[in-house]
Amino acid sequence: RCVRGEPMQFNFTRDDTKQVVSDTAHNLMWDDSSAAGSTSDTWINAKAYCRSLEAAGYTDWRLPNINELFSVAVISDIDLSFNSTFKNTSVAKYWSATPGGTGEVYVLDFDGTYDDLSLGEENSANIRCVRNIQ
Repeated sequence: RCVRGEPMQFNFTRDDTKQVVSDTAHNLMWDDSSAAGSTSDTWINAKAYCRSLEAAGYTDWRLPNINELFSVAVISDIDLSFNSTFKNTSVAKYWSATPGGTGEVYVLDFDGTYDDLSLGEENSANIRCVRNIQ
């Protein structure tokens, strides 16, 4: 998990043709299509969306856990934003696959303020799908 004050390790590269960002430090590939910056839904639908996603020639997409989601975040003082390699982002809450309590799931809020919180599964948040690089 990314913690303020700790050095971040990432090696992001963007493939504009496939609309993905690869992170070789964590062996992850992120969907960075225009839909990745604007699609939102409930948590159950977000999980189903990622499982059914066919992007960049891959079908093994999933919702990231909270640590994976933190790996794309840049924290400056109390501001939280996506790493600048990502082109399609929203100032919004993004779902993780990590449960946060009864009926709740952890989200990261990229509204400009560093904040991770849990949100009820029935609420709507943005969706950013990820897959493991083989």
